[in-house]
Amino acid sequence: MQSWFTSGLPEMVDKACDPENALLLWQNYFARVHLPVLILNWVGDRMEMANTLEGRTPFMSKRLSRFMFDQPDHALVNGLRDKVILRRTYARRFPAEFARTPKKQFNAPFLDSALLVETYKTAQIFEKTGLAENAVLSTLLQQAESLKESNPYLATHLRTVYQTAISMSIVHDSLVENNAMQRDPAFEGRYIAKAGAVKQP
Repeated sequence: MQSWFTSGLPEMVDKACDPENALLLWQNYFARVHLPVLILNWVGDRMEMANTLEGRTPFMSKRLSRFMFDQPDHALVNGLRDKVILRRTYARRFPAEFARTPKKQFNAPFLDSALLVETYKTAQIFEKTGLAENAVLSTLLQQAESLKESNPYLATHLRTVYQTAISMSIVHDSLVENNAMQRDPAFEGRYIAKAGAVKQP
């Protein structure tokens, strides 16, 4: 599990469970796992081009990347406020309600959905891919639940591994085993019905 977060950061291996490094390790994990696979492929260029759409995936210049890398965590995330520098910058150019608008995720089900776990046989994915015995997955969930109060940081790491396992089972079923993904119109309808405009506090 730690190798996903500390990949390319050998100096962080012994510091992976230090909450002080939480943002750096999460960004590293996202950039190496979700960005190339999920963002750039599934909801980025490949998926856009497959549907004749022209998309623009955000990117930063090397100069801006270096500047952002040198910023302290509180300049990026402050309490429950994210994108702090960006929001402060644009608060001067746009009405305040735009700068304060909370992030809204894509309209897709959360990856801890029991329906996804059952449909894509997530419980067997570790042995299917040769990573570990299947029992490891249920152990991860039990540990995450038991640590929720005493060590929420480690519990979140464990939940992340669980969500990655669900993603792996979807990829394995659809791309490796070449099974067509089945739609559930009733589920989609219920989910879309809950979605709506962002409400301001």
